[in-house]
Amino acid sequence: MAIGTPGSDGIWQHLVQVIVNVIDFGMDIQTAITAPRMRVGGSTEAGTEIKPVFLVEDRIPATTMDALGKKGYEIKPIELSGAVNGIIIDPATGFRLGGADPRENGYALGW
Repeated sequence: MAIGTPGSDGIWQHLVQVIVNVIDFGMDIQTAITAPRMRVGGSTEAGTEIKPVFLVEDRIPATTMDALGKKGYEIKPIELSGAVNGIIIDPATGFRLGGADPRENGYALGW
């Protein structure tokens, strides 16, 4: 699997969520990329009293956001959270499968 995303403080968070979607949840690369995501924003420095803010795509169910809020997390719904594009090689067939994030103007192309 090869995946990437443009620069922001959510790079590693976005990449991990896509990898988890593929490996742990068995999603194909396009579905894994398209799935709603969330990231931690705000101050996350150790030793501060400022709580991090979860920036949660508004496509994530309200029940999930409510459950996080009840645990004491500050939740901020957002429309979109970063773009990821990638390819994966199916080990059984050798086919190369690409995925492009609809959050940005990207596309998957092969030859």
